[in-house]
Amino acid sequence: MTTVIIEDNSPQAERLLDYIRTLPFVTVVKDNGTRQSVWETAIAEGTVSLEEFDARFKEAITNAYKA
Repeated sequence: MTTVIIEDNSPQAERLLDYIRTLPFVTVVKDNGTRQSVWETAIAEGTVSLEEFDARFKEAITNAYKA
C-alpha cells in the first residue's frame, strides 16, 4: 500500500485527485481532520496481523505441497 497526501485545494490538485479517482486500483479516503498512522489505517481497512499472515502462509504452503 502506498499513501499519497495532497494538502492543496488548488485547481491543479483537484484535477490530479479527479484523475486518481478514475484508476481501478485506487481508493481515495478524505481526511476527517484526525491523523492516523499508516498502520492504524491499514488495521481499520482489514489488514491482518503478522501472526495471522504467518499462520495463513504456513497453511497455504502445507496445502500446496501435500502429496
